[in-house]
Amino acid sequence: MNLFIRHKPTWINFVNSIDELNSLIDLICPGQKICIGDLSRFNRTMINRLLKLIEENSCIECYSSVDIYNPILISRFTKIIKEPLIKSKNQSVEEFKNSYRGFFEIGYYLPNISPTKQLLIKGSNDKIIDLILNL
Repeated sequence: MNLFIRHKPTWINFVNSIDELNSLIDLICPGQKICIGDLSRFNRTMINRLLKLIEENSCIECYSSVDIYNPILISRFTKIIKEPLIKSKNQSVEEFKNSYRGFFEIGYYLPNISPTKQLLIKGSNDKIIDLILNL
């Protein structure tokens, strides 16, 4: 069982809600190798359901776009494959607009803006982002 952190395997089944996770679990055959992600978006209920699934099926692999700080979850994996975080030196507004638009993405794609603008940009649409960056 592998945990991939910022290292994307060939195929990832992205799950965004507990209903999607339960639907995916219903489709998994015992012994079938599958990669589930993105763990950074999982809430507590989803993590508990994932822990139960990992105990039942040893062929589960997981992907996370950020570091995982849950020691119980980390202890379930035999191998952790982690790529180092490389911070961008240049501002990349277009890549930010195509991302999740959270605080992690703001720090990664827009490292040179003020904390006040970071708070305003989080979750905003494209027009608002352009207005804030041009202030």
